[in-house]
Amino acid sequence: MEKPDYFNSWINGSEWGVRICLCLILICSLMQFGAFALTQNYVIASFGAQPEDVTLALQITYVAIVPFIAIQFRLFQYFETRSYLLAGIIACILINILSLQVRDVVTFTVLRFLNGLSLSLMSGPMLILIFSRIDPEKVQIIGLSILYGAILGNGVVIGFGAALIDTTLDWTVIYYFLIAFLFLCLLLTLILLRPGNGRPSLPLDHLDWPGGIFLAAALVAFSYTMIYGPKYYWFSDARIRSAALAAALFFSFFIYRELRAKIPIVDLSVFRYRTFISGLLLLIAYYGLKDSINLVYNYTGTILQWSGRQQMELGFFNLSGLLSFMWLSAQMMITKKHSTRRFLIAGFGMLLIYHLYIYLELTPDLAFEDLILPMFLHGAASGMLFVPIIIYTLSSVPPTTGTTGIVVGAFMRFAATLNSIAGLYTLQLNYNQRYKEGFLNYLTANDPAFVERLNSAAQFFNLKTVTTEQGSALTISGIVRSLGVQQQLLTLRTIFLVFSVTILVIILAVLFISSAYKTRLYLKSLIAPWNNHQ
Repeated sequence: MEKPDYFNSWINGSEWGVRICLCLILICSLMQFGAFALTQNYVIASFGAQPEDVTLALQITYVAIVPFIAIQFRLFQYFETRSYLLAGIIACILINILSLQVRDVVTFTVLRFLNGLSLSLMSGPMLILIFSRIDPEKVQIIGLSILYGAILGNGVVIGFGAALIDTTLDWTVIYYFLIAFLFLCLLLTLILLRPGNGRPSLPLDHLDWPGGIFLAAALVAFSYTMIYGPKYYWFSDARIRSAALAAALFFSFFIYRELRAKIPIVDLSVFRYRTFISGLLLLIAYYGLKDSINLVYNYTGTILQWSGRQQMELGFFNLSGLLSFMWLSAQMMITKKHSTRRFLIAGFGMLLIYHLYIYLELTPDLAFEDLILPMFLHGAASGMLFVPIIIYTLSSVPPTTGTTGIVVGAFMRFAATLNSIAGLYTLQLNYNQRYKEGFLNYLTANDPAFVERLNSAAQFFNLKTVTTEQGSALTISGIVRSLGVQQQLLTLRTIFLVFSVTILVIILAVLFISSAYKTRLYLKSLIAPWNNHQ
């Protein structure tokens, strides 16, 4: 079969010209995630929404992407490439325009779901086009590196730009910038791609729409359960019980459908492979542990009172670690001289150092320079772990399973994110309450330090010509605020210590399992000649 010719003749010979244009379109499409994450305060203030409403709206975008991955790859094989990509870009433009007009959180959430569908229409073809320009032997490693680097990189870059806009202009200007970038994508697509590429159009028979609908419904209910569960005390609330039941039912319908579908979204036979299961467990562990970086950003914003611009500047050091070590790990994997075990030990080792550093150094007055090294190490660990784990997981299943590995991997990323949201919230709530009760036991008239603090504060306010009642109120307020900071710091340190112990256990497990496997092979090699002799 003749290889499809996607690109116009005037640029087809320019390898780097094609790559730059394709990466630019991919980054512009992925910018929709980073931009929306920075509009949370607007949604809360303008829509009268709760923080959980905003989190749900963000996750709804992923809900649309996960089940649509396999379906959109089938659609791509039916339509012409340029028309397919143009449809996705135009849909993104329209959704951004509509988002400017919306003043209702429910409608806004629906638009986020549609935005996920439109982003799939853009990013799916872009990956195939990028893969078409890479050596087949390197396509999986380099392609995944480009995708993951673009996903994380665009969040920092657009976040820095949005932070600058937010301090000088109305936040809605961000949408105008996104629309402008999408029009640039539209222009690049028109001049870059041919109207016809010579690729045969495959029929859309056996397209698993019911499976996609069941999975999407299950993910919506699952998202509601995990996001609102901590707020409503989990299954003590009827809403959480109903959402959890709905998630279980729709997941059951989805599994039943996949067992009967001729071309399922998820080939359930992949779960027979132990290597695939172990890869998924590693992926979940990595995703869950790396999300502790959100606690660092929250710490810099609430306790250190940093601006969004300062946080994004810190994010650039994280991004530099990610990109440099992702390039390094990709080069090492291409040479095929390094085992997955080495990547795991190196990556989780750096993640362990990052968590221990934060645990030991966290104080109420850390300087910007104090966080550069741990943020770089966090990015370096991600760069060393992500692509090797993905390759290890996907290569464990046969090609006949199609896009199943990608769909399951995307679902695990989604589930790990929800688990981090619920888990970190619950951990902070639990430890905050525990430390608060511990502090209150010492705030009595019998505690010399507390009495001394009250007296010194009262003397200070007396010098400021403040009445006794006002001085007492200000003193108590200051002590409560100070206790709030201290209990939050202790909570963060405890969480980072728990994560450090978890990472250490993972490293030891990797070392033990690898050694046990080698010992087993060695014993088999000793026994085999004896069995043959018998």
